[in-house]
Amino acid sequence: MTRPSQPPNPISTIDAFNPGLAFLKARRAQNLSFMRVAEQSLRTLAAMQAATGAAGAPLARLWAAQAELVHNTASVYRSLTANLAP
Repeated sequence: MTRPSQPPNPISTIDAFNPGLAFLKARRAQNLSFMRVAEQSLRTLAAMQAATGAAGAPLARLWAAQAELVHNTASVYRSLTANLAP
């Protein structure tokens, strides 16, 4: 005589996604932190170049533009991943 098979006990959807969601949240925080550090470093380089006078002005503008690019990129990334914010 055969036994009736019972369906496996699946993990609930919410519990299954929790580790992945926690990883994505941590990765988002790490990425935003890295972008903040990169922006601050570029702004510091721009300030140091600007302090050298007219000879450093072109490089100071370059560093400032790169810092602004990183800032804008972080802003877009923050908006796109807002659903992962704690």
